[in-house]
Amino acid sequence: QTSQEPESSGETEELPPQDANTESADSKQEESPPGTAVEFDGRRYALIVIGLAGDPDRQERMLGTAATLRDWLQRFLSVERDHITVLSGRESTETTEPATQERIREVAGKLSSELKPKDGLWVFLIGHGSLDSQGGYFHLPGPDLNAQQWGGIFAEVDAGEQVFWLTHSASGRFLKPLSAPNRIVITATVEGEVNETRFPDSLVAILHERFLQPELAEHVDDAGEENVEPQQHNLL
Repeated sequence: QTSQEPESSGETEELPPQDANTESADSKQEESPPGTAVEFDGRRYALIVIGLAGDPDRQERMLGTAATLRDWLQRFLSVERDHITVLSGRESTETTEPATQERIREVAGKLSSELKPKDGLWVFLIGHGSLDSQGGYFHLPGPDLNAQQWGGIFAEVDAGEQVFWLTHSASGRFLKPLSAPNRIVITATVEGEVNETRFPDSLVAILHERFLQPELAEHVDDAGEENVEPQQHNLL
């Protein structure tokens, strides 16, 4: 059987005027102003991995990116400082731990065992990558980790909120290996692209402009290069 709709009379029913003191549904769904912390019922953790930089200037820029991310995670996503791990270089410093394959596996294993479905995990890879016939690689001090290995390291994470920001070159090859339920994977490149990316610099500029220091927004020139002073970013 097919149901038939009643024929229209051709007249349009007028809605009663809305009271001036009554909020519309749209007005109740306004977005929170930039810089407002997002409510979250569980615990949020973050892992920031800085790979091989290649030279001191890039290293300084990557550390600055990590500092901005840490600030944003604490202020906007309410991630506790002790729940943010920054890995960089071969040795530990006051603010970072080694970004070696062994330490990455240790940190990921601990997160996998501690995180519950109500918790959140945010992972950021900052550095350089490459491709070969076997897959994609993220460059680390010592042996690199390929895309399949990264996927395996985080395969057991059970957090209900997972966001992976892969800002490095050749990150497009990491999309499928790292894909999982309840996980968002953001890559700086498409499959097969290996050029150095501007993603980290652009991300830092946007975070400063919209969330951290709107009155001191970073300036990006026409070529997309970020004009920032390294001392603006401090991991301490």
